[in-house]
Amino acid sequence: MKLPIIEAMSPTPASSTEDIPLPTLVSEKLNGIRAIWNPAAGRFQTKRKKFWHPWMTTKIWGNTAPPTIALDGEFYIPGAPLGTIASACGVTILEDPGVEITYGVFDVIVPLKSASKRVAIIDTITHLPCDFVQHILCETIEELNAVVALFKTNGSEGVVCRQINSPYAHGTRSSLVHKIKFFDDCEVTVIDFIEGEGKFAGTLGAMLVRDSSGRVFSTGGGEMSNKDRSDVWSNKPRYLNRPATIKFPYRSGDGVPLQSVFIAWRDNYE
Repeated sequence: MKLPIIEAMSPTPASSTEDIPLPTLVSEKLNGIRAIWNPAAGRFQTKRKKFWHPWMTTKIWGNTAPPTIALDGEFYIPGAPLGTIASACGVTILEDPGVEITYGVFDVIVPLKSASKRVAIIDTITHLPCDFVQHILCETIEELNAVVALFKTNGSEGVVCRQINSPYAHGTRSSLVHKIKFFDDCEVTVIDFIEGEGKFAGTLGAMLVRDSSGRVFSTGGGEMSNKDRSDVWSNKPRYLNRPATIKFPYRSGDGVPLQSVFIAWRDNYE
């Protein structure tokens, strides 16, 4: 039987706070895997319309009755890098790997309700066994700059800003919901491997990758554990031509990501 799909909303990237329509509700951008609770299907689904196996439903809700309202959020493991989260939360995993996974909720999917009203609905479901992202009201650019600076100082990946009257825009990028990332990211394909030096001698140091525009550059191991580095180095054919996500603070004049590092294997969480 074909399960019903929820079309997820995407925020529009913003380069600075000057792009944000005010007043706005600001929340932290989580470092996890996007997950939508689809009550009609009784399952969690990805933004790309794939479903997690039933074990994830049981793991998150436990003995609590699942909510009848659709939720938008992310799976994450507190303090863990995205690569670890992707390995534990992949949609292809058939059984619970026994890793603690948290569902962080940042929105409810209710047609025609404004962002401020959706946040008020969130306040009525805090009994559920998940984490709920805090939304901070900013009415002036000075307030917004201060809140963004605080999140950046605390090491957050970025922020999401929802204009208080913005509806949930199904299946599209909302012009009233923006994200400011403190790091950029992109998808690449691994085409070669570079041995590490010093403490990484005899294991993976970096990877040679190609982006969607054909630019070739190296990216560091980043969030890989020492075990993961050794596994890649010992099994290079398995990882060759595999899609990956990297992050970086800025680009060169000709568009090459600089100081980039590995985040996760893309096919683990699509």
